[in-house]
Amino acid sequence: LDPIVQYQLQYLRNSGRLFDGRFTSPEAAAALILHSFRKPKRVRTAFTPAQLLKLENAFE
Repeated sequence: LDPIVQYQLQYLRNSGRLFDGRFTSPEAAAALILHSFRKPKRVRTAFTPAQLLKLENAFE
């Protein structure tokens, strides 16, 4: 396991937030930890060159 994930697992175990009997393996616990800390990707707005010029001019 990645050292950061190992640290996170140790922290959760020590804080009482992770129960050892809940997961079948450290990898399963790590997958849950990694999944829960990730933010969903934000859909970015695609501006046309004309829109960018208009925005730039608005902020000058």
